[in-house]
Amino acid sequence: MAALRRRTGSDDVTVSSVMSRDVLCVAPDMSLAALAELMIGKHVRSAPVCDERGRVIGVVSMSDLARGGGTTVGDVMMPFAFTLAASASLARAAALMAYEGIGRVVVVEPDGTVAGVVSAVDVMRWLARAEGYVVPGYTQDERVESAANRVLVVDDDPDIRDQLAEILAEEGYEVITAANGREALERLRDGGRPALILMDLLMPVMDGWALRAELERDPRTREIPVVLLSGQGNAREEATRLDAHACLVKPVPYPTLLGTVQKFCAA
Repeated sequence: MAALRRRTGSDDVTVSSVMSRDVLCVAPDMSLAALAELMIGKHVRSAPVCDERGRVIGVVSMSDLARGGGTTVGDVMMPFAFTLAASASLARAAALMAYEGIGRVVVVEPDGTVAGVVSAVDVMRWLARAEGYVVPGYTQDERVESAANRVLVVDDDPDIRDQLAEILAEEGYEVITAANGREALERLRDGGRPALILMDLLMPVMDGWALRAELERDPRTREIPVVLLSGQGNAREEATRLDAHACLVKPVPYPTLLGTVQKFCAA
């Protein structure tokens, strides 16, 4: 982190200069049905929960929604949220994300109301620009309408699945998720043909090997590029056996993930 500060001056840059101000906030008394409809419609995986004064009191994610256990957001939300002041340095945001293993931090005003949200992608983009790289500029709205930007993420680990979906959605991709091969086939039958499938191997119900075989049998899915996403020691060998187009070994660095997806999905 000290090297980041010395080389880029990230202590002099505040999160307010790179954060997104377009933040979906929800109330604790919102019904889970309304939350699901809102998240799907807005292509978001998590949202800060705010009280009647607009102050952050927690966070709710698709994983919380899937687990259920209640009828309102307040019943299932995480009752705390990682936050940073709008005046906090970018280096501090990077340190918090790295230490806590999170991809997004809510940015708040001095009175505790939401000012925006800063993501790991925001931090990486700023760092890339600071190092002299040309970072293409585009918005989510410019990309999500096209099926050429649709990615199907198939992984039985809800944390990994949600994190990947969140990162890709922030980059402007339309993301469909499935917890196993059978769910993936259902998503495909629903008409959501993706430009790319990111697929784990070891999954319950239907694993990656069986899913790949089913995709090969169907002429409608045979040509969809498949990227293996696995933490197995022999992942690259398995990718070759499956005739996968690429292999990402968990944990996947963000730049590697985004670079691989960009090879198969149109901008």
